[in-house]
This record gives sequence, structure tokens and C-alpha cells, in this order.
Amino acid sequence: MNTALPQVDDTLLLALIPVAALVFTLVLWALFDIVRRPQTAHLPKAVWALLAILVMPFGAVIYLLIGRGSKSKLSDRDLA
Repeated sequence: MNTALPQVDDTLLLALIPVAALVFTLVLWALFDIVRRPQTAHLPKAVWALLAILVMPFGAVIYLLIGRGSKSKLSDRDLA
């Protein structure tokens, strides 16, 4: 049984770097938003953070679309 990994072209890896950077940025944005908000909608903050990390990038996108809530605006006190 041959368990060697297939060879991947270097140009494919170079093309994936911007995609990985965007996913990483999106997840970080969601995590910082979760930490800074006083409340999140639908789920506790810890569950949203786990979803953002474990189901990346879909967990972060779902949080940013529905988990933030429409009425929970950040104030200057939340940023301190």
C-alpha cells in the first residue's frame, strides 16, 4: 500500500496563500468582535468563539451574519 502524498505544484501553493490570509483575517475579526461585545445573539460567547475556530471559515461568517445581533452596537466603553 502506497501512502505517499501526491506532489503539489508550487504555483498552487502560492495561489492559496492569499486565501489562507483572508480566512485567518476573517476568523480573527470574528474573535475580536466576540470578545469586545457585551452580548451575542442566539449562543453564548464561548460557543461562538469555538464555532469560529473549529468550523473555519463558516463559523466566523455565520457569527458575523447572525451572531452579532442587529441591536448590539459597540460603544466607546466596549472598546476600552
